Amino acid sequence: MSLIRRNFTQVWDQLRAKKPQMAQFLESVRINNLRGINDLQVNFSYPVTVVAGPNGCGKSTVLFACACAYDVPGKRDYSPAVLFPSLRAKYDPEVSDAEGKPSFEYYFIDGGHRIGMAWRRLKSWSKSFMGRKDGRQPQRELYRPDCFCTQGIALQIPRLEVVDP
Repeated sequence: MSLIRRNFTQVWDQLRAKKPQMAQFLESVRINNLRGINDLQVNFSYPVTVVAGPNGCGKSTVLFACACAYDVPGKRDYSPAVLFPSLRAKYDPEVSDAEGKPSFEYYFIDGGHRIGMAWRRLKSWSKSFMGRKDGRQPQRELYRPDCFCTQGIALQIPRLEVVDP
């Protein structure tokens, strides 16, 4: 085994070993009827997850949906109403958010307990803690998803695929 591969494997194993010890993490997100995604569940089985794909496949939608899972103290609003204004695509109605009822469903591990939360949009976005009366949105610092998506991912796309707006 090469030195690089051995080092990568060692770091990866260390990250995997840390996950059970983490006090809080996002376990999964399910996205329905949003930006052309009809039904997608993303499970975060490892402490590091890579979201990759061609332009327009929904990478930013997944990252923004994950950002909506958290309450970011003292920061801008990361609610779906801000990150996902209603999309009406007149040339591609399948991508429109107007027809379906967009929703996200999250599961977190917090202090060893599995908790759920959902955002749904009928006329406006509303939050649900899946029947828990004492439900609260987990608090966490976040990178700005708009900056991360347009800069961090674009740096990883081969130069031939990058298209200037």
